[in-house]
Amino acid sequence: MASKYGSLRETEGHCKFFLKETASYHDRTMEHPLMQSIYDLRVTDGAYARYLQSLRSIFRALETERARQIMPATLVDPQLFRSDAIDADLDSFTSPVDRSESQSPAVQQYFGELMQESQLFDQETLICHHFLHYNAILSGGAFLGGCLKQMGKPSKLYEFHLKHASGGASQKSHQYVRDYMHRLDAIPGLNRQKMASLMRRVYELTEAIMDEAQALQPEVLRVHSLAHAECPSASSPADFAREVSLEELGSSTWAGERVWISIGGRVLDVTSSSSYAPGGAYGLFAGHDVSKCLGEMSLDEADLDDLEYDARASCTTWGAKLGRVYPAVGTLTEFPVSKRLPESIFVFDSKEGKVKVSSESVTSDSSQLKSGSCPFPFIFLHDPKLGWRLYHQRALDCTFGAMLGFVVGVFVMWMMKQMSQPPNGQPGTDSPQNWWEL
Repeated sequence: MASKYGSLRETEGHCKFFLKETASYHDRTMEHPLMQSIYDLRVTDGAYARYLQSLRSIFRALETERARQIMPATLVDPQLFRSDAIDADLDSFTSPVDRSESQSPAVQQYFGELMQESQLFDQETLICHHFLHYNAILSGGAFLGGCLKQMGKPSKLYEFHLKHASGGASQKSHQYVRDYMHRLDAIPGLNRQKMASLMRRVYELTEAIMDEAQALQPEVLRVHSLAHAECPSASSPADFAREVSLEELGSSTWAGERVWISIGGRVLDVTSSSSYAPGGAYGLFAGHDVSKCLGEMSLDEADLDDLEYDARASCTTWGAKLGRVYPAVGTLTEFPVSKRLPESIFVFDSKEGKVKVSSESVTSDSSQLKSGSCPFPFIFLHDPKLGWRLYHQRALDCTFGAMLGFVVGVFVMWMMKQMSQPPNGQPGTDSPQNWWEL
């Protein structure tokens, strides 16, 4: 990995170093067939229950009183603990789940290599497990939890009710992750190289745990075929033909009509996701080239719009992921041709962005975009353009409903007036004056 990223600055934090050193391993777990079966809303009860059982063993070991005492006090937070949430999820399955304490072969291998008695007394080892497992659930939990809820499967593992340590105010998951990383960066004297090596092994054995669960649903696989790549929604050269300047990209922010980002010089329309809104997990990225940020797992403003960054060396997986969810709209003019990502990796799938999850994750459901912002219809009073972009369909529906109601009301009043008149046009003395008196 050193050749890929070059020499690291002395001032670089622990977390950025760890994320860069394990980036390819992280990508493999996120693209694992088990994870894909959750994204695609196809995971079976048996496979997901096995995965939960394996995680329960790991989290229980990390949440013992002894582990809490050995871990740095700045990282220990009962709000993160997942054992009880996993137990609640296992209790929620309609079919009986094996609740015995016996460990599967993959979990036995994990504990045999990484969680032996002596290792659980080592602070750096515990930090490695803590950093990877808790942050993984915090970072991807909103999306995964939303997928599981749509399938009617238990999802408490991914539900957090976080509060700021300094007060009682609630805190979003991505904000908590940033604070956690700052606290970890402040710990002196860590052996980074040793810890990065251990983290890579954690990822490898976590993959083995996923393999074990996936083996219970061998028929559930996402097929990436040539036919899929040639489907009508696949990006074509025409999608990248438009030349987008850095200035135009910078104007495509949440306050405007659209939100664009660039990765490897390829511009994507991410308007459908509230993650790129102010306060969103990736609000910082809106209107910028984010190649270096994604390639080096950075949320540092200084890494935005680095047009000399070689995206081909480190952003191919990210380009394929984002290109599957967001449509391409052009190419960033100033990004060097030799360092641009190939157009062929951007295969847009219109179905990918349709999972309705919380506003902290990617979604195309416009009702989710209003979270944390001025509600409908009051947003039209102070920001009509943003209101129209977020709620145009709702506004049209309300307008049509009001017009229809007005027309129907006028018609009913006219009918009542007509029916209140006697047949000869003159009221009789002995007859009722109105038809409803009959």
